[in-house]
Amino acid sequence: MSYPTQPNTVDSKSYLSGFSFFSKEPSLDAIEISHLYMNIQTHISGSKLALSFAQTSQREKIQNWMLRGTEISEKHAQIFGKALLENHIRLPVPHDIEISDLTTSIFSDRLAMFQMNFLSAAGTGNYATATS
Repeated sequence: MSYPTQPNTVDSKSYLSGFSFFSKEPSLDAIEISHLYMNIQTHISGSKLALSFAQTSQREKIQNWMLRGTEISEKHAQIFGKALLENHIRLPVPHDIEISDLTTSIFSDRLAMFQMNFLSAAGTGNYATATS
């Protein structure tokens, strides 16, 4: 991110070019970048957690629900990553998250569903914070 060398003032209405369908969008500011980073990291972690819960659940309905959550999280991470790449900003490097080949259920399906619902609600809160 480049730092301004002198203060800028708004001279014309071109400052609002990001709100027009016919002009180029303005570049991302630091707050938008930080929210995109946070949401990408949250979705990567949530995706891996949902995949691990799907792997260990014995119920097919819960496995399908968790796999659908994995797909949604990966799609959102890609969308946010695209916004960063279009502005020539590197993507955050995900932490080393590896899923073992364990299929024994360590947690109950109820706890896994609670955890994923909690993460989904937290993600909704992240979106609300980013848009405010």
